[in-house]
Amino acid sequence: MVEDFLQNGIGGIIFIILLLIIIWFVTRELHCWYWKINKRVQTLESIDQRLADIQQLMVQGNTVNAVMTGEISNIASGINSKEAARQAANESEDLPDL
Repeated sequence: MVEDFLQNGIGGIIFIILLLIIIWFVTRELHCWYWKINKRVQTLESIDQRLADIQQLMVQGNTVNAVMTGEISNIASGINSKEAARQAANESEDLPDL
């Protein structure tokens, strides 16, 4: 019966295609495991979730978030935190003492 199925042109082609699909799924899992692709995807999803949380906090506009926003904008503009601290100290010196 199997020989008749394989000798039939369409049956043989379908059998080969199904066999190739099964082999592809098995080797895909091995490939993903070996190259740690699944781990990379999990890490990227974690980073994405953390960034979404930070964005949500920034939208809320809390005082702490304003400080974080300033730090983030300083980092984005290339100013390091030491320079930002110096600038803040210089600005506070201009204020009169109470």
